[in-house]
Amino acid sequence: MFEFLKRSRLRNRLRRYFWNKKFIETTAYAGLLALSIKLGRGEFDSTAMIASLTLSGAWLALTALELRVLLRTYYDTLSRILIWIPLLIGAILSGLALYHGASDVFRYTAVAELIGWFYVYMQYRHNRNLYVDKRHGPLPVGTLVNPEARLIQPGDMILTSGRVSKRVRQNVGHGEIAYLNADGKMWSFSSYMEKGVIRQPLEQVLAKVVADGEHYIVLRLVESWTPEQIVRAHNIVEQMYADNVVWRSEETIRRRKFADSLPLPQKLRDAIYEKIEPTGYDWFGLFIGVLHSNRFTCIGACVELDKRLGVEMNDYGTGLLGWGTGLLDPIVPMRLLGEPAYRLLTVDDQEVES
Repeated sequence: MFEFLKRSRLRNRLRRYFWNKKFIETTAYAGLLALSIKLGRGEFDSTAMIASLTLSGAWLALTALELRVLLRTYYDTLSRILIWIPLLIGAILSGLALYHGASDVFRYTAVAELIGWFYVYMQYRHNRNLYVDKRHGPLPVGTLVNPEARLIQPGDMILTSGRVSKRVRQNVGHGEIAYLNADGKMWSFSSYMEKGVIRQPLEQVLAKVVADGEHYIVLRLVESWTPEQIVRAHNIVEQMYADNVVWRSEETIRRRKFADSLPLPQKLRDAIYEKIEPTGYDWFGLFIGVLHSNRFTCIGACVELDKRLGVEMNDYGTGLLGWGTGLLDPIVPMRLLGEPAYRLLTVDDQEVES
């Protein structure tokens, strides 16, 4: 009971922390926009100088606070961007304040901030040595790539490369989760753009990834599913699949009614039917990160299964300013490498299993 309360308080503190961080970041970007307008007019007075130092200092503090996490998730393009954008803008703002400094206080503050940004840059450069490039982006040194199916356990998350990862320049762009089917064999559960929610034999999925010339990596739960969760997982997968089929059927009727209401020839309506036919995939969630209960993205399906099983994970789809809207906060497969509930399978795991 006390352990549950402690975890609950910790989650609440983490939520408040992330909300405050997002609020400060959004405010900083708004302040940068206002300052840019002022600089664009050629106005660099003492007010603009103070604003430059304040913004640079705020970003330096936020970046320093998040630096360990950002460096640990260096494999994620967004993490690298979240270092480089503040670094470049902060250094420019501090440099402007140093150049136009009207007093020693401004100049000394600017120098201190520039030293701080230089430290961030050196940490970034040092961290690159802990990663190796693998096709579409970096992976941590020692990552086990394309492990045999026999090494995968129920609850393991399989992240694969493919057309999406190529497009977004990430090492992986699709996710599946392994579970034990009623036939006693390992199956894979996910949601495909073309088919919606899908479950299929695990070996078949892995073989296709390799045959297509792609690769996959595996995330394992720090606390594995219990025997009871392993049994429940199959039932939940079947329920999610059934809910997705029902949604697809109802959504098809709704969309066709809309198309039928349009004053168009039947031939053109038939063409519209083909274009608007729902597959069961959550296209809306793909772009903004909101989670639904009856249609999913690939990672959305994996996360939903874990949550229904009671696995404690980070909150996803928290959205703009941390308001829980899901707005502009997609769940990217690569970011699951930073999920505390999971760990990355490494070559050491293969040696232990051997």
